[in-house]
Amino acid sequence: YSITVQLAVAELRDTATLAELSRMCGLRVDRAVLLERTKRNKSYVDSTLKCKSVLLYHDLADGSGVLVTHCTVVLNTSIPKLAATVLTGSSSFAAGESKTSAQLTRAYMRKRLLGDAAAGGGGGGGGAASGG
Repeated sequence: YSITVQLAVAELRDTATLAELSRMCGLRVDRAVLLERTKRNKSYVDSTLKCKSVLLYHDLADGSGVLVTHCTVVLNTSIPKLAATVLTGSSSFAAGESKTSAQLTRAYMRKRLLGDAAAGGGGGGGGAASGG
């Protein structure tokens, strides 16, 4: 299995953004880089809606090096074939958990992005999302 992905790369330099990332990860973030999936042909549609990674760099206090950590988020319209293969047969519970998680995430995002009125209406259910 092999995949090639095109990414746009941007350094996050805003001090407020770096401070918020530091607060979230519990470690001073000295530099941060945002990687976002792009496509050469924007009209091409696939199951990946968004794919973003953030690389966080922390200079060690003793000057001996740099600690690098990251977070990657991928939003898909369907479960990738590779993952679906793993979730077959005896893993139907995991598939159900994935579906429930996706429904709760969608409901939460609708509520955050569109307001309370949009969260309750249609679109596959999912109920109220738990806070995190």
